[in-house]
Formats: sequence, C-alpha cells, structure tokens
Amino acid sequence: MFDQSGKPVPLEVAALIRYFERAAFSFINASNPDADPPLRAMLTAFCLHACQSLREAFDRLASAEPDADETVKQAVAQLRFAALIKDVREHDIHGHPLPVCDPNWNLGIVMSRVGRPVEMTCSDGAGVQIQMDGAKPVVTKSGDPSKAKFNPGQTVSYQCVGGELRVWDYRTQTTYKVLGVLETFLKDAYNLLQTVAESRGVAISGDDT
Repeated sequence: MFDQSGKPVPLEVAALIRYFERAAFSFINASNPDADPPLRAMLTAFCLHACQSLREAFDRLASAEPDADETVKQAVAQLRFAALIKDVREHDIHGHPLPVCDPNWNLGIVMSRVGRPVEMTCSDGAGVQIQMDGAKPVVTKSGDPSKAKFNPGQTVSYQCVGGELRVWDYRTQTTYKVLGVLETFLKDAYNLLQTVAESRGVAISGDDT
C-alpha cells in the first residue's frame, strides 16, 4: 500500500486502514433501511468483527511501542463502546449469531454464552422471574430474597424495534442502537487513525478510507 504522496505505508498503519475500510463499508451498507433484514444483520456482524480487529490492531500498536505518544495510548484506551462491541462480537462467534430484526416484529432477546448460562436457584417458596423492559432484562424476586439467587452468567440482551437492533449495556445501564454504537466507535477510530498516520508521515484522506 502507498499513501497519497506515493510513499510505502508501514505495515501496522496499512492494517489499521484495511480494517477501517472493512468496517466502514459494512456499516454504510448495513445502515440502508431498504436492505433485506438478513443482509443488514450479516453486514452489521461484519462491521462488529472489523471494529474488534481494528481495536486489537490499535492495541498491538500501542503495546509494541513503549515510548509511543501517551496521547495515542490514552485515545486507544478511550475508544467509545469498545467493550460493548467486544461483548457482542464474542457472542456472535460463539454460537449466538446477531439477531435478524424484521421490521414487522418487536421483540426482546436474552442470549447466554455457551458455558456461562443464566443460573437461578430457589428454595422455601421463593421465586425469581426475568422480564424484558425493552432490551433491559429486569429480575424480580418473590418471597425471601436470600432464598432466591440469580447469576446472569455471560449474557447479551437485545431488542428489535421497527427493524433496528438495540443492545443493553450493563456497564452504563443504557440501551443503544447497535448501528449507533458502531458509528460512534468508527468516528473515534478514524480520528485516531489519522493521528497515528500523521505521526508516521503517512498522508491519508477521507477518500482513502
């Protein structure tokens, strides 16, 4: 790969550009409301995987250079929604593909990762119930709370509304549109990519990515 001035692009920067291109392409096409729901779900999953690869490439770059600019290291650590993207992506590759949201259906979904299921134990007349409040799973207990135990395991919960996929982030206790999460991450990642490229004398523009 060569930059705008014709100079070879360092391999670590070329990797960032390629991952960003994949993520941006799949995001743009997944954002088309007229696309078939299965195609939108597939492209959204592609974007999640590319964003996770991009984050890991940034991490490798920062850890491989102990003397790297602290501003860059901090920016990598502060990429918004990186943790949520990782959660959703890991569920997608470990037996729980991203849901397909039909615009004619509104539904809530809780998915537990294989080997880390939801666990509920009750005794002496106590009970545990899970209900969905949008994408948020709400747990209620009846009877003696000490006799009703709930372990969420490793779960991700979703809501499909009008063809749009939403996800519950337990860290912020907030529901987000998945495409909105990806858009925010990609904006941060693009700014960081420009900073990294400029620090290595690589000339890129919006047309390159």
